[in-house]
Amino acid sequence: MDATNILGLINYAVVLFFGITTSLYLADIPFFRNKKIYLLTYLVFFILQIIFYLFLGANTLYRCYPFLIHLPLTLLIWLGLRKRFSISLIAVLSAYLLCTPRKWFGTLIASFFSDNTVVFNIAAILITIPLLFLVIRYMAPYITKLKYESKTILILFIALPLSYYILEYPNWVNTIAITRDGQFVFIRQYRHGLRKTSYELCAGVCEKEDASPLVSAQRELLEETGYGNGTWREFMQISPNPGTHTNITYCFLATDVEKISEQHLEDTESLSVHLLTLTKVKELLEKGEIKQALMAAPLWKYIAEKGL
Repeated sequence: MDATNILGLINYAVVLFFGITTSLYLADIPFFRNKKIYLLTYLVFFILQIIFYLFLGANTLYRCYPFLIHLPLTLLIWLGLRKRFSISLIAVLSAYLLCTPRKWFGTLIASFFSDNTVVFNIAAILITIPLLFLVIRYMAPYITKLKYESKTILILFIALPLSYYILEYPNWVNTIAITRDGQFVFIRQYRHGLRKTSYELCAGVCEKEDASPLVSAQRELLEETGYGNGTWREFMQISPNPGTHTNITYCFLATDVEKISEQHLEDTESLSVHLLTLTKVKELLEKGEIKQALMAAPLWKYIAEKGL
């Protein structure tokens, strides 16, 4: 396990600590009068997370976070600590929302270091205690007063967090790869969403073990097409949907690439490699044959820069 994965797990543990502490405070269960409850809750949840991690793996653990943390914590506050169900739900959902500034801060700091995952995790960890202090000092006293409010007000407070959501994906990459003789390296594969087989740029996910988006793009191109080497530069960054998606797509331009190996596809992948002329690429764009917007955008930019 490398430093990135270790820091990721530490950050997971820190956000778990933040979420439990915030939820209990917002449910009007202060630490100094309920130390045993806090310590026992920390212990039980941390042990359960370790068990889930060992048996389910990190990816499943992250995806099932609401079922493994939010639901049990709500039931604990409601049934175990005898708080009203509405107050329990508001406390846990509000704590979930208040975790978001950690990610904002981590993303901001990491942006100065080429979106380095290690920097993101360190920044998110360091901001946790100051953020927790602000929540306990300035927010908790007002949230705890909700127990005196009417059912209508409580329903509104429950509905607000439920109406807020974001989709958390790892960063993505795609590459405009051009051979020495000016051929564009495309792949062609079936996409079930549109139920069509279409031309695409080589693209993929930034894996945690990749040192940078550039490394991810080079790996994906080699695995899917067998092409590599050449001269690489970051061409542009775009967002899939700024309203709901947290991730960024890094688009690269790789020139003078060459065939250096065979494809190394995963069992679930089925795609073919095609070399297209610039004229053919432009024709596909004009006819709307390249449906993936994250790929059409850098291709149109390339054509615009070339004045074609």
